[in-house]
Amino acid sequence: MTGAKRLLYPLLALLAGIAFIVFGVINFSQHNKYIETDAVVSKVTIIETFYDEPDDVEILVRYTVDGKEYESQLNNTSTNLKEGQNIKVKYDPSDPSKVISASKSYAFIAIGFGALVVLISIFLLLKALRS
Repeated sequence: MTGAKRLLYPLLALLAGIAFIVFGVINFSQHNKYIETDAVVSKVTIIETFYDEPDDVEILVRYTVDGKEYESQLNNTSTNLKEGQNIKVKYDPSDPSKVISASKSYAFIAIGFGALVVLISIFLLLKALRS
């Protein structure tokens, strides 16, 4: 394998790892700017199943901001949420129709996964450069 080809996959993985970290940081910063409120899951639509289990779902939530009721799609794809369930969400104060899950776990998972991919990529890049 030529030198350029040996470096291609580690470089692509490095870029993917950086993208995950950026996504996680953006998601985390949104959490700090958004305001938490109570919501009710108004609709759960199963879009795709995997081995007869829900794999991809669309979740609509209903919540009230300053006396106005909103119904928006939630970015959470948890298959554990049920219609009528009370949950916490965060909305954008400049556009209350934009809502995200109150959980910061997606941000931490993305940052952690991205960091792991970056470390592995750097190791593979160094290994490819030495050979």
